[in-house]
Amino acid sequence: MAIINVGSYSNLNTHLSKESSVNTKMSWVNVFKAIVTNRSFLILMVSLFLLLLGNESKLQYLIGNGLLFIGLATVGIPHGAVDHLLESGHWVSRSTPRFILVYLAYSFAMALFWYLSPKLALCLFLFYSSWHFGQSDGEQWGLGSMFSYLWGCTVLFFLLGTHYNETNEILKSISGVSMPFSSPVWLITPFFFMAFYKRSYSYAITILWLLVSSQLPLMLAFGLYFIGQHSLTNWQQISKTLNMAHHKIWIYSMPFHLGAWFVLALFFFVWPMLNISSDYNRWGIFFIFIACVSLPHIISVHLFKKKSETI
Repeated sequence: MAIINVGSYSNLNTHLSKESSVNTKMSWVNVFKAIVTNRSFLILMVSLFLLLLGNESKLQYLIGNGLLFIGLATVGIPHGAVDHLLESGHWVSRSTPRFILVYLAYSFAMALFWYLSPKLALCLFLFYSSWHFGQSDGEQWGLGSMFSYLWGCTVLFFLLGTHYNETNEILKSISGVSMPFSSPVWLITPFFFMAFYKRSYSYAITILWLLVSSQLPLMLAFGLYFIGQHSLTNWQQISKTLNMAHHKIWIYSMPFHLGAWFVLALFFFVWPMLNISSDYNRWGIFFIFIACVSLPHIISVHLFKKKSETI
């Protein structure tokens, strides 16, 4: 006949309860650490900081544009300036001139297309930007191809549509068109369900800071996404794919990186002389520049991914 030691059973129960409590506390600590160390959480803090500085205040203008310039110089433009490495994984001096010529040809073709047909060029730019943004984020969060493109379209329309007046000033100057309607702030909130389904802190916090950034000026909101989310995500993927240190990738990006800044300066000098529109807008010229350098970048990334899938 088994004898049950009530005291021992009680002690075991107490021990298990304490252990369960400790594990629960540890799990919550781990969740908290995972959130506050997440890049999306940092972008959320930056968004709130810029918002607290006061919209259109001199301080917000100086700090915000300073952060944009630093972001563009460190990862925004460089993440698209290492496409020559994707073909071979290292610098190949013989093929580099050919690669540069093809790259410039695509960029020039887009600039010419924009000059001849601004409205169609704008539609093309919005299409491949949505696709590229969605593809990049979709890989990070494990979204399917359909949801990835839907996300890319939603993010782009959300960023532009929640800044209706600023967006239309730019669109009018570069294409002579305007958005027919604005975007409601709640447009992006249904994606919270996908974030919870995927159990992704990063995805959920990204949606949250996008909501905050909708209250910032357009270029700050767009810059936070383009640099903080898109460029950094791609930079990490490039580093992992090439198995190369970040500083080494950045050094390899320098020829195209410096060339991009030269082309940007050329855009600001030459484009207004073409008299395409009487409404001069420096951010409009910047978007045309982005459209021209993005096309060969997106083509290169797409071809690389297709090649990787067949290996």
